Amino acid sequence: MEESNHEINNEYLDFNTTIKKKIYQLNNSEITPYEALKYVNFKINKIKIRNFDSINKDIANEIVNSIRIMAKASWDYHSDIRNALLLIDHSLDICKNDFTRKKIEKEKSELLEIDKNFVRSHECYFCKSLLKNQRHNLFKLIYKKLDYNSETFETEYYFSYFPIPRCSNCEKIHKYGLKARYLVFFTILSLGIIINIVYFKDYFYFGVIVSFIISSFCCKICENYLLKRRNIFNNRFKFISKYALLQKRLNTGWTFLKPLN
Repeated sequence: MEESNHEINNEYLDFNTTIKKKIYQLNNSEITPYEALKYVNFKINKIKIRNFDSINKDIANEIVNSIRIMAKASWDYHSDIRNALLLIDHSLDICKNDFTRKKIEKEKSELLEIDKNFVRSHECYFCKSLLKNQRHNLFKLIYKKLDYNSETFETEYYFSYFPIPRCSNCEKIHKYGLKARYLVFFTILSLGIIINIVYFKDYFYFGVIVSFIISSFCCKICENYLLKRRNIFNNRFKFISKYALLQKRLNTGWTFLKPLN
């Protein structure tokens, strides 16, 4: 029995060491939260932590904290709230320390609050239509400064591509604009060229440039008006930064600006 407990303890320690390596890989985007969860699922089912007696409490508590950190990394560095919640549930399931349990429950309630906002990710942030899939999301690159490395003389930082839910229609509009804008643009440009030919032959090229500028300006005004009528918002920085989940991320030290060396 004593030998059996010793073997189980060693397996625990190996498990905890591997989890810490997985956390490092997760932070550096070498693995995904799903892959981390898959590993934890397999190991927990195999070694069955719940069956351990009191002699293993300290080791189990270390594993609980490691899985909790892994859950936090899934959200902090990958914006994966669902796998973060599954990992936090694992840490609660095997937790034997009352103080640690209260701490984890608090963190879980915070994640659940985020998950309520995440439900909105099933609808397009720009037009509020329901999404069939996540293939057309808009991704914003964000950074988090770590420290300045005096050996390499470089600033160390993490980066992450934060997904903003978007439908296929809004993706096309953000990339190419509304079809009506081209009609407005070429109509006004053509009228400007005709007027130049008839009345301002001596200033033809200058008139074409002016017509082009006026056409572009009118085209943009028309497009913004049509988008507003259809309740579709553009992908400007000011509007994107108001996305609730992105704001929560920015409040934890992330930024759109790449740290300078």
